[in-house]
Amino acid sequence: MLRQTRPDAVIFRDKSSRQFDALARTFVRISRRFGIREIYINSCIGTARKYRTGIHLTSAQHRLIKRMKRERRSVIVSTHSSGELARCRRHYPDYLLFSPIFFVEGKGNPKGLEELNQITATIRANIIALGGITSDAEVKKLKTANPYGFASIRYFTAKK
Repeated sequence: MLRQTRPDAVIFRDKSSRQFDALARTFVRISRRFGIREIYINSCIGTARKYRTGIHLTSAQHRLIKRMKRERRSVIVSTHSSGELARCRRHYPDYLLFSPIFFVEGKGNPKGLEELNQITATIRANIIALGGITSDAEVKKLKTANPYGFASIRYFTAKK
């Protein structure tokens, strides 16, 4: 069985709450209590600074990567095409999310394992596969493309 019970890294992402800061504070506190090594805040640089976490940027925020690296902040950037991935990579983030790999409702056409494999074979970077990874079966399939790792919510929260 491949299932890991605890993620190595977590990202706080909330695009609608009016209590973003309070929720982020609680998320960071609980994550640290559970010994999570890497904690990221999605898109909000001020909150990431305040709670001394890494930052998760969108591909449109790629120009902020170097600034965040100068602050010694770990950086993850989301990408959805090989062009976005290549553009963001030039700024040397710590990790590049590439998605969706498998089908996810409302997330567009999946990239698939073949495209992921082409990217991991040609681009030297810590590429993290994201999207539609819900079971050990998808994790096994990912191994053929050799990404640095994978990200998921449902894989870690699904009841077995």
